[in-house]
Amino acid sequence: IQTTASTTQVVIGNVDATANHRGWSNYLFTDGHVHFQLENVQNTNGLDVAAPLAINDGELHHVVVTYGGNSLPAGANIYIDGVLQVLSTIGNSLTATTVTTGELRLGIWGSTGQFATDGTPRQYSIFSGVLSQAQVNQLYNAGVPPVVDELGIPGLLSYWKLDDEDAEGTDGIHDYGPGGFDGTAEGGLTLSARGEILERQSSLWSRIQAEAVMKMALGLR
Repeated sequence: IQTTASTTQVVIGNVDATANHRGWSNYLFTDGHVHFQLENVQNTNGLDVAAPLAINDGELHHVVVTYGGNSLPAGANIYIDGVLQVLSTIGNSLTATTVTTGELRLGIWGSTGQFATDGTPRQYSIFSGVLSQAQVNQLYNAGVPPVVDELGIPGLLSYWKLDDEDAEGTDGIHDYGPGGFDGTAEGGLTLSARGEILERQSSLWSRIQAEAVMKMALGLR
């Protein structure tokens, strides 16, 4: 992701605003720090960890979040540009399920259209297990952006390139992974000649209907 904004920006998540905001999200806080959050009930029963490095500096950054499914801060890892971060625990009260039927959304928080990403995400991928440091390095060193489905990393479930093959409308965002969870872009897309999404044109930027993939990928309780 590439951004200079000092706003809360959700990168990806499946928070369900109709069910006490249950679900998970990877987001940037106003200070540019990367967070990973799991919630059963918003601000009451959840887990939130943050990386110490601010990435709202206008540079392109590679972010990987892994989670082992144990409901503890120690089960989460955040890598920025291939480097494992020493995380701070913001919240640690998760005692109940975070599984939800909420839709997986890219660049937006839940169905209410809040906290839209104000930057340039290049692509997203989801794996069925916790990636190792070596696998994270493989992704990071594979070019900008990497062609994830050609790297041979086990467990790839979904891979959204966000390239010039994508379009507005139902199933216009193609999933190049075996999951086949194509998504619907909302609000319009602006593509560069290199096929990168440059900006969102409304608060609802992109929605991917792939909640089943995320339950498998993260092993959420």
